[in-house]
Amino acid sequence: MKLSASWLNRVEGIGLILILFSFFVQIFQNNTEESFRESQNYHINKKLDHIWALIENKYAEEHPEKKLKPLIRLKSLDHDWELYSTQAKEMKAWEDQIDFFADISTWIFVLGTILAILPKFIPEKTE
Repeated sequence: MKLSASWLNRVEGIGLILILFSFFVQIFQNNTEESFRESQNYHINKKLDHIWALIENKYAEEHPEKKLKPLIRLKSLDHDWELYSTQAKEMKAWEDQIDFFADISTWIFVLGTILAILPKFIPEKTE
């Protein structure tokens, strides 16, 4: 099967555009993943801060001679605290989105690479 040079150049061009597009999808996926990790770190640090405040409150109660003020009110702690299982359910959609864009980026890159390489193996039509 022989094809014209202009058709082969178009196929190669489409492949290169797809490779470039997959790069931008990968950047979006990386930014989403970074935001996801930042959110996880925020939740972990928030819990650590609450634990630290509870320890300080306990210390203040056990050592009244130090005249320390309690750092937290337990009602606000109760409101902010979430179990990991609850957070994991909320984060599942975010993880699925990250995985989806990783898969899309991979397939676009593979398709673009095939389209960029394929014209090199198809002989040109000589007129």
